[in-house]
Amino acid sequence: MMKLSVLLLQYAGYYFYRGESKMLDFIKGFFKFFFGLALIVSLVVGVGVAVFAYVFKKDFEDIERRTKEIVSDIESGNE
Repeated sequence: MMKLSVLLLQYAGYYFYRGESKMLDFIKGFFKFFFGLALIVSLVVGVGVAVFAYVFKKDFEDIERRTKEIVSDIESGNE
């Protein structure tokens, strides 16, 4: 009888250890997925900000050039 109970305890311990191992694997996989997703999202947002800054700078330079032309036209008309 004692051998049977020891055998059952060993099997139960193995079963619960295997369950913990699966849970740890799940947690590891979840964190890998979460941080991978965070990395991808941050890269996409970073590229988006860079493109937005480039386009904004280009538009700002165009507005600045047009403003200088208008100011020079007004100054030349006043003379």
